[in-house]
Amino acid sequence: MRIAFISTALLTLVGLLFKIQHLPGAGIICVLGFFTLFVLMIVSGIKSFGSKVKRPLNGAERLVAAWLLLALLFKIQHWPGGGILLVVTLTTLALMYFAGLWALLNSGQAEESRPAPASFALGFSYSVLIIGVLFKTQHWPGGDLQIMVGLFSAIPVQIWHWFSVKDTEPSYTWHADTVLRAIWLLGWGALILI
Repeated sequence: MRIAFISTALLTLVGLLFKIQHLPGAGIICVLGFFTLFVLMIVSGIKSFGSKVKRPLNGAERLVAAWLLLALLFKIQHWPGGGILLVVTLTTLALMYFAGLWALLNSGQAEESRPAPASFALGFSYSVLIIGVLFKTQHWPGGDLQIMVGLFSAIPVQIWHWFSVKDTEPSYTWHADTVLRAIWLLGWGALILI
């Protein structure tokens, strides 16, 4: 599955590069790459719900991320409904982080300590960042400010979150998930801001 993800992601990147350069065949490559990633994310999201490791947010995130990929494809290809799908998926992801990150990440991954204030602050900063990305991609006013607030609040909160959990094996897995999530979200926010 990992090889399929990597090869499909590379195909999608090639399609995006072709699209940026206005080269022939860019639309077909983008459609193939994004749609294949969409299917892979749906399959991996459904499989993660049946996993023995308790990571309830990961499955839901993957399902929403799959629909987000489809929304980006619609937006890039200028197909109707892309903006609406983007609003729905990014709002859903922001609500998941705001309302669910502290509860869902704490369930089963860091049993010894439940740093609810740090997890809540992390979910809030991620939500602000995602809403900022939504505003920026939709060309609504205030997107830049929200992205900057999300970026500059998420970094110290991530550090606070890192030191608030005991050093055990379940906590390490939990931290690896949150650090990967932070790298993805902060990188995406910084890229959109530029």
